Amino acid sequence: MVKFIPTHRTDRQIILLLLAFALGLYGRTMAPGLLSGDSGEFQVAAWHLGLAHPTGYPLYLLLGSAWQHALALVGISPATALTAFSAFIGAVAIALSTRPFGARI
Repeated sequence: MVKFIPTHRTDRQIILLLLAFALGLYGRTMAPGLLSGDSGEFQVAAWHLGLAHPTGYPLYLLLGSAWQHALALVGISPATALTAFSAFIGAVAIALSTRPFGARI
């Protein structure tokens, strides 16, 4: 397996463009408040540092809790903050899963 480190400026620009596009799309379509079902359960569990249900997704809840508490200082509701966290993580995953045109396998 060959590691890919974007060394060319255009490769970095493609990755940043995909990140910005995905973040804009996720941000535009994200839910504005507390949700029902599993999503709402995760929003509450992350705020209280609890477990949602087995397997519990502990890393997501720990990082989401830190994100929620940081954005709560700015005045953003915890439910909206965790939804924004999911949008950000999804956009980063899209950007990191790309293989720009100059990459070799």
